[in-house]
Amino acid sequence: MLSDTVSQASAKPFAAAVAFYPGCDPPRSALQTDTLILIGEADDWTPVDRCARWRDTVEMNGHSVRMKTYPGALHAFDAPAMPHPYAGHYIGREPEAAADALAETRKFLDERLALAAVGHSKSSPTAATGGG
Repeated sequence: MLSDTVSQASAKPFAAAVAFYPGCDPPRSALQTDTLILIGEADDWTPVDRCARWRDTVEMNGHSVRMKTYPGALHAFDAPAMPHPYAGHYIGREPEAAADALAETRKFLDERLALAAVGHSKSSPTAATGGG
């Protein structure tokens, strides 16, 4: 988990984190930073319901979680390959979701990093992205 990695490294928390179709295993620790989850509603590898449960049960610890779902989008909706079977799942590009996710990522990071730069955030001005 991102929070475990940051804590183990004895570093300051990230200012923001963006997760494209993450695994969303049950939370094991409190949120360490503001987080944006981008996931396809048709993702059969990391189902949107699992991420909704994670979002609804994680201890916020003064941070926020935003989750945006994309109707019809599969796992790896931002990948260059068109939809195809892989490892028992159906994955692949959904151009509208990919374009919107890029815009949402930029907007989210711009907002959070601007706050960190002027000292309104408890976090350091670094950011991370992750996938699943």
